[in-house]
Amino acid sequence: LDALKFLHLERKILFHGHEPLDTDTTPNLEGEHWLLHNDFTQAEGVANLDKVPEAGSLVTIGFAKPLGGSGGYARYIAIAPADWSEGVSVTEAPGAPLSRQTAPLKRDENGVFRPTP
Repeated sequence: LDALKFLHLERKILFHGHEPLDTDTTPNLEGEHWLLHNDFTQAEGVANLDKVPEAGSLVTIGFAKPLGGSGGYARYIAIAPADWSEGVSVTEAPGAPLSRQTAPLKRDENGVFRPTP
Protein backbone atom coordinates (compact mmCIF):
# COMPACT_ATOMS: atom_id res chain seq x y z
CA LEU A 1 0.00 0.00 0.00
CA ASP A 2 2.85 2.39 0.79
CA ALA A 3 4.34 1.82 -2.68
CA LEU A 4 0.98 2.47 -4.36
CA LYS A 5 0.48 5.68 -2.42
CA PHE A 6 4.01 6.82 -3.25
CA LEU A 7 3.63 6.16 -6.97
CA HIS A 8 0.19 7.71 -7.30
CA LEU A 9 0.40 10.59 -4.83
CA GLU A 10 4.08 11.56 -4.94
CA ARG A 11 5.07 10.57 -8.49
CA LYS A 12 1.64 11.66 -9.81
CA ILE A 13 0.92 8.59 -11.96
CA LEU A 14 -2.71 7.85 -12.87
CA PHE A 15 -2.30 4.24 -13.92
CA HIS A 16 0.18 1.46 -13.34
CA GLY A 17 0.66 -2.05 -14.63
CA HIS A 18 2.51 -5.12 -13.45
CA GLU A 19 3.32 -8.58 -14.76
CA PRO A 20 1.94 -10.78 -11.94
CA LEU A 21 -1.79 -11.42 -11.98
CA ASP A 22 -2.09 -9.89 -8.53
CA THR A 23 0.35 -8.17 -6.21
CA ASP A 24 -2.08 -7.49 -3.37
CA THR A 25 -1.55 -10.29 -0.85
CA THR A 26 -3.52 -8.67 1.97
CA PRO A 27 -6.62 -10.61 3.12
CA ASN A 28 -8.93 -7.66 2.46
CA LEU A 29 -7.24 -6.45 -0.78
CA GLU A 30 -6.47 -3.08 0.79
CA GLY A 31 -4.28 -1.97 -2.13
CA GLU A 32 -6.98 -2.58 -4.70
CA HIS A 33 -9.56 -0.98 -2.40
CA TRP A 34 -7.39 2.12 -2.03
CA LEU A 35 -6.87 2.38 -5.81
CA LEU A 36 -10.56 2.09 -6.64
CA HIS A 37 -11.65 4.53 -3.93
CA ASN A 38 -9.09 7.14 -4.97
CA ASP A 39 -9.85 7.12 -8.72
CA PHE A 40 -6.75 5.19 -9.79
CA THR A 41 -6.48 1.91 -11.63
CA GLN A 42 -4.04 -0.82 -12.52
CA ALA A 43 -3.47 -3.45 -15.19
CA GLU A 44 -2.52 -6.95 -14.09
CA GLY A 45 -0.76 -9.63 -16.12
CA VAL A 46 1.06 -7.19 -18.41
CA ALA A 47 4.33 -8.36 -19.97
CA ASN A 48 7.28 -6.31 -21.29
CA LEU A 49 6.47 -3.09 -19.45
CA ASP A 50 10.19 -2.73 -18.81
CA LYS A 51 10.65 -2.21 -22.57
CA VAL A 52 8.27 0.75 -22.82
CA PRO A 53 10.11 4.11 -22.80
CA GLU A 54 9.88 5.92 -19.46
CA ALA A 55 8.59 9.07 -21.15
CA GLY A 56 6.89 9.92 -24.42
CA SER A 57 4.70 6.82 -24.71
CA LEU A 58 0.99 6.20 -24.53
CA VAL A 59 -0.31 2.83 -23.34
CA THR A 60 -3.76 1.90 -24.60
CA ILE A 61 -5.99 -1.01 -23.64
CA GLY A 62 -8.72 -2.74 -25.55
CA PHE A 63 -7.43 -3.86 -28.92
CA ALA A 64 -8.22 -7.35 -30.15
CA LYS A 65 -5.26 -9.72 -30.22
CA PRO A 66 -2.94 -8.76 -33.13
CA LEU A 67 -1.80 -11.49 -35.52
CA GLY A 68 1.11 -13.27 -33.83
CA GLY A 69 0.31 -11.86 -30.37
CA SER A 70 0.37 -13.94 -27.22
CA GLY A 71 -1.25 -13.82 -23.81
CA GLY A 72 -4.72 -13.14 -22.51
CA TYR A 73 -7.74 -11.34 -23.86
CA ALA A 74 -6.89 -7.72 -23.08
CA ARG A 75 -4.38 -6.06 -25.36
CA TYR A 76 -2.01 -3.49 -23.92
CA ILE A 77 -0.43 -1.54 -26.76
CA ALA A 78 2.39 0.97 -26.22
CA ILE A 79 2.42 3.79 -28.75
CA ALA A 80 5.98 5.02 -28.55
CA PRO A 81 8.30 7.49 -30.29
CA ALA A 82 9.49 6.44 -33.77
CA ASP A 83 13.09 5.97 -32.57
CA TRP A 84 12.09 3.32 -29.98
CA SER A 85 14.19 0.19 -30.46
CA GLU A 86 11.41 -2.26 -29.49
CA GLY A 87 8.23 -3.23 -31.29
CA VAL A 88 7.23 -2.66 -34.88
CA SER A 89 5.81 0.16 -36.93
CA VAL A 90 2.33 -0.02 -38.41
CA THR A 91 3.78 -0.94 -41.81
CA GLU A 92 5.91 -3.74 -40.31
CA ALA A 93 3.18 -5.32 -38.17
CA PRO A 94 1.76 -8.65 -39.32
CA GLY A 95 -1.77 -8.12 -40.59
CA ALA A 96 -1.33 -4.37 -41.15
CA PRO A 97 -2.78 -2.58 -42.85
CA LEU A 98 -6.10 -4.38 -42.55
CA SER A 99 -7.16 -5.96 -45.81
CA ARG A 100 -10.14 -4.56 -47.67
CA GLN A 101 -13.27 -6.62 -47.33
CA THR A 102 -15.24 -7.62 -50.40
CA ALA A 103 -18.48 -7.35 -48.40
CA PRO A 104 -18.10 -4.61 -45.77
CA LEU A 105 -20.36 -4.79 -42.74
CA LYS A 106 -23.36 -2.47 -42.48
CA ARG A 107 -26.13 -2.36 -39.88
CA ASP A 108 -29.46 -3.88 -40.89
CA GLU A 109 -32.88 -2.53 -39.82
CA ASN A 110 -32.39 -4.14 -36.38
CA GLY A 111 -28.96 -2.60 -35.85
CA VAL A 112 -27.11 -5.90 -36.42
CA PHE A 113 -23.95 -5.81 -38.54
CA ARG A 114 -24.33 -7.87 -41.72
CA PRO A 115 -22.10 -8.23 -44.82
CA THR A 116 -23.26 -6.15 -47.76
CA PRO A 117 -24.07 -8.07 -50.96
